[in-house]
Amino acid sequence: MQAIQRYSSSTQENIKNLCMHFGFGPLETDLIPLSGGYLHKIWQAQTAEGSYAIKEITSAILQKPGMLERLRIAEKIGIAYESHGLPAVGALSLNGDPLILMNGRYYTIYPFIEGKLRDEPNLSLKHILIMGELLAKMHRAGVKLEAPIKPHYDIFSETYWQHLVSESKHAKLPFAPKLESLLPFILRCNESHEAHVEELNEDLILSHRDLHPENVLWNTAGIPQIIDWEYAWAVNPTQELISIALGWSGYITRSIRPKRFRLLIDAYKAAGGRVTINPVKAFQSFFANNILSWAEINITRALGLTTANLEEQTHAAKLTETILLDLAFVRDEIPSIKSLLNHV
Repeated sequence: MQAIQRYSSSTQENIKNLCMHFGFGPLETDLIPLSGGYLHKIWQAQTAEGSYAIKEITSAILQKPGMLERLRIAEKIGIAYESHGLPAVGALSLNGDPLILMNGRYYTIYPFIEGKLRDEPNLSLKHILIMGELLAKMHRAGVKLEAPIKPHYDIFSETYWQHLVSESKHAKLPFAPKLESLLPFILRCNESHEAHVEELNEDLILSHRDLHPENVLWNTAGIPQIIDWEYAWAVNPTQELISIALGWSGYITRSIRPKRFRLLIDAYKAAGGRVTINPVKAFQSFFANNILSWAEINITRALGLTTANLEEQTHAAKLTETILLDLAFVRDEIPSIKSLLNHV
């Protein structure tokens, strides 16, 4: 699903001014909407100096305390990976800042990369192999920033989840019954994740943390380019490995293919990647910290708690319905998933 991409005259004016501030020159064509964004709006801007992808950060995400600085640091992690010679598409900075404020809106700008996004059904075994090898290379790179980064985990209380269920029911949102039925599973996931935090923190690296197939562009030569670094932070490498192995083997389409899962894990290990904690614990923490966090972001958007934009609320409600189907799939597939993980 692609994000809402229509733009107003104020957006076009902001992007025109951004291009002038960066010295790109005037826009030569209308903005072209780019697909793939679930949360933000993204356009291609063509100027005399070249072509750029420009992301407008949704105001909803900035309602979370400290989020602006987290986004700034995350983009700097992407820039650091690019400077290490890894295939990362890093943001361009203005006066050292990758987040640019223009008339009350924040933007990030990237060089536009020609390439193709491949969703999971359109991935070949070669793509899976390349990804496993690339992930090991990333984890061995030792990328650091000047200031140390403390790990961050989204662990929401039982009371808070119950509040979201209650508010969703009160607002008569279509996903409310599904959310209520999943509440016991959600709370168990939260509890398991919280129990593993100390062990996760014993081995941390800076990495992408959201490397699902739609965050990788493939050029005509079959070389990957990693985009969308806004979730980058300190992470346990095994936690990230398990999340990617599941995402690239069918979790996103609710049909896990064991052969693909094992191929990515084997390619990672053969390229020097290490499994440092119990894979089941890594899975539980990935699921709670990534998927439940993504659910919470969209539930609060759908409720209008972080945005007053009705179109954005409707979009978030539809996303939430999809996310809850993913949660139900994982709940029902826990035995087969654990069987896979026990052979990592």
